[in-house]
Amino acid sequence: PIEDVQIRGFVRPSGSHTAFTDSNGAYRLSGFEKVPNTKVSLQLYHQEYMQEHRADVSFEDSIQSFTLTKLPTLNGRVVDAETNTPITEYRIIQVGSGTDQNLSDLLYISSYKITEHQDGEFTTHGRGYGNVGIVVSAPGYACTIHRLSYVEPGEIRNNIDIPLEPVRPIKGVVRDSEGNPIQGANLHISKIVSIKKGIVRTNQN
Repeated sequence: PIEDVQIRGFVRPSGSHTAFTDSNGAYRLSGFEKVPNTKVSLQLYHQEYMQEHRADVSFEDSIQSFTLTKLPTLNGRVVDAETNTPITEYRIIQVGSGTDQNLSDLLYISSYKITEHQDGEFTTHGRGYGNVGIVVSAPGYACTIHRLSYVEPGEIRNNIDIPLEPVRPIKGVVRDSEGNPIQGANLHISKIVSIKKGIVRTNQN
């Protein structure tokens, strides 16, 4: 049994209700008005398991049981690519397969807060399994996506070293044809022979 699974039930247009599983994995979701032929959609959330969704559940089917797939646990550290010394302040998120070529992930991580990591170490639960990626961003370093292959459900993978390449900042202003600064322009910098990518968005100036 899995404790503390959040279960949300949605019925349109009346809204939603939420319940959590107890130590026995049991839950009771109540509060819905029973209207003939009404269907409810159920969504399950837990930080250590894959999200589950079940649509068009009838109120007559009052017992709904679930088997959740455990997410992998990824343990490692982030280091300077030149000196191999730990980087202790960085952002880190997990993405699915194929996203190593999707620049939106490199932009998306900038919305996350930089956190401290003792000795550069991290422990995180992957979003899924199979081929996954870990996006890491740190001040003074090129943002990168570290790819992992054949990650199994529930697997604990250790000793993941993610090297970041130090970079010198490039500063400037992006303007339109009339000389006005352009906010929200995306600048992408990369070497043709490297998968390392740097990306930044211009501010109001």
